[in-house]
Amino acid sequence: MPPTDQARWVSEHIQSYEPAVRAYLMKRFSALPDHDDLVREVYVRPLRAQESGRVTHAKAFLFTTAGNAAIDLFRLRRGPAHHEITAITALALIDEAPGVAESLEREAARCAGASDARAGPGVAGR
Repeated sequence: MPPTDQARWVSEHIQSYEPAVRAYLMKRFSALPDHDDLVREVYVRPLRAQESGRVTHAKAFLFTTAGNAAIDLFRLRRGPAHHEITAITALALIDEAPGVAESLEREAARCAGASDARAGPGVAGR
């Protein structure tokens, strides 16, 4: 979409809702310190979506985008929700206990040794 078409689309479908979007963001997301940057982001997202033909109801798309952009900003400021496993942490997770196959082999060897001992000396060597 040429820049003049973009400007026309924004002025026709988006700009008239700016005061309402600002009020919505200030009321719903009052903890955000700078609503101006967020409003600029809210203008860009619908414009990109309009270029690809995904916007059918500009007002609904605008308010949904505003809420999602605010949530994205909260997530970004909160930082990652996961912790990396370092080499030291990974070592603590390694299980040193014998596996199932190893346990069965030990049990079979123990049982075989016990049956040889019960049979008496010289019986096991036949």
